[in-house]
Amino acid sequence: MTNKKITLTNDGDHIIFIDSSGDEIYNISKKELPENREKEYSEWVLQLLTKMWVTIEVLYDLAVLIEKEFPENSINWYKTFYVVEKRNFLEFAGDILLPEEKSASKVLFRMVEFGQKETNAETHQIIDEIVKGKLKDYNLVR
Repeated sequence: MTNKKITLTNDGDHIIFIDSSGDEIYNISKKELPENREKEYSEWVLQLLTKMWVTIEVLYDLAVLIEKEFPENSINWYKTFYVVEKRNFLEFAGDILLPEEKSASKVLFRMVEFGQKETNAETHQIIDEIVKGKLKDYNLVR
């Protein structure tokens, strides 16, 4: 994830993502905001999670906006952000704990191996606490 400051703005029809230099880098039609996967996960939060420029804070800001604009949405914010926070946790821990590799395939293999090893009760408890705390901070608890 990047440290570049991204802000969201609402032009009436779209949610626009603007970078620190004032340039539009992405937009989403407002009517598409409540889209979901498997009737629980926010489609847009999961899609944006793959973007290099997105920050976790921007994803939470988007969730707040979705909740405000579409309070009757069927998105499960806990499940959605569990995915986000777990990925973030594993990336952060992996950056610290994994040896540096020159081969992209070795890096990927070590990350998968590390992710499997770190999927345990202690990791789940840590991520659970992070998600619950942030959902409360962003008023996304239903």
